[in-house]
Amino acid sequence: MGRCVVAGAFEDCCLAYHRRARLSLLRHAQSYHRQDVSGSCNLPAVIFFLPQKNKMVCGRPGDRWVRAWMKILDARKNSQYHHSTRRNFQEGLRQGNEMPGM
Repeated sequence: MGRCVVAGAFEDCCLAYHRRARLSLLRHAQSYHRQDVSGSCNLPAVIFFLPQKNKMVCGRPGDRWVRAWMKILDARKNSQYHHSTRRNFQEGLRQGNEMPGM
């Protein structure tokens, strides 16, 4: 992500927490990463990546809003996986390919 300083974050390292992030901002979150304490990253954090806004949001792992958004992003990821798997299965059937186990 290059050099990026955003409210307590340097590159991919959170140096401070956001107390709360606006819903309108978090809607752009594409993924998150759990930061462990190591090297210059001296606090545990969850980093939400917002590529459309070219920002990162740092949250305290135990905060309610952080846990809620981690759950939302996990559900989005699982939903995309299931949709793509179903789509591939349906395309295989349309093309007449025999699916394993059938």
